[in-house]
Order: sequence, then C-alpha cells, then structure tokens
Amino acid sequence: WWIVAAGFFINAFGVGTFFYGFSTFFNPMIAEFRCSRALMSGVYSLARLEGGIEGPIAGWLIDRFGAKIILRIGITMTGIGYMLLYAVDSPLGLYLVFGLILSLGFNLGYTHATTAAIVKWFIKKRGRALSFLILGNGVGGAVFVPLLAWLITLCGWRWAAVMIGIITLAVPLPLSLIVRSTPE
Repeated sequence: WWIVAAGFFINAFGVGTFFYGFSTFFNPMIAEFRCSRALMSGVYSLARLEGGIEGPIAGWLIDRFGAKIILRIGITMTGIGYMLLYAVDSPLGLYLVFGLILSLGFNLGYTHATTAAIVKWFIKKRGRALSFLILGNGVGGAVFVPLLAWLITLCGWRWAAVMIGIITLAVPLPLSLIVRSTPE
C-alpha cells in the first residue's frame, strides 16, 4: 500500500500540473506569443497524440526495464521539460518542449509506470488499489490548478514553469524511490 500512496501523490502532482495544469498556461502564452487559440491548442493536441503513439512503446519499456526505472526517467524528463519552458521564445519551441519532451516524460513517468507497478503488486485488491491511484488524478486537478494559476499570477508563466520543474525533481522524483517494479 506504500506503493499505492506514492503513486497517488506522484499522479496527483503530474496530472494536476501537466494534464489539467496546461489550461493555466494557455492564456498567458497566447498573450506573449501573440498566436491564435488554435495554434496553442495544437500544442496540447500534439502532446496527447504523442501519448497515444508512445503508449505501446512505454509498455514494452516498462516490461523490459521495470516501472521504477521508467518512472524515474519520465519524472526527470518532465522536470527538465518544465525548466526548458523558460527559454521557449516561439510557438515552434513550445511545440518541441511541451509537445515532445514534457509529454513524453509525463506519459512515461506518471500514468504508465505507476499503473504498471500497481497492477503487478496487487491481485486480490487490484481494483481498490487502482481506484486509489486514479483518485490522485482528480485530487491533483483540484489542488494544483488553482496553485498554478496563483503562481502564474504572482511571478509569470515562465518562472512558474521553472518552479514546477524544480518541485518535480524535489518531490515526485524522491517519491519514486518507494515504488518497486514487482513484488519479487
């Protein structure tokens, strides 16, 4: 159950800041880059498309190397990706950083790896364990979206992204040490 608790908090942070959190970056980025909503929405669409394409590959990597290693790689990529957002100066750069680096890191480190670890650890109470894990997604949206909005209002979207990157490396990454790939 420690793995479920760690996965809950890892998913809450990741889903809250990336999946739901992109909406808080949306308008400030449109204003700064002076681009259309369609162009900005394309960034998120690319990220979701990448997630669908990368899913089977992520599954193979998790089977081959274990959930713990892929979880750490994904979380590290996500943290670095957030910090790289600071240097983005065009929609193309945003597509590359958010649509590829951040999305790949998020999909590897948060959703696929945590679910795989829970599925391998639980047989009898698998449904309950997965329910608690997925509950973290909703909690993350409810908690981190207002915090991100406040942070962006306080110091701008660039510094907010850097702070989220640092927090990603300081909180979810150490929590990943609790996760074990298999009971053996």
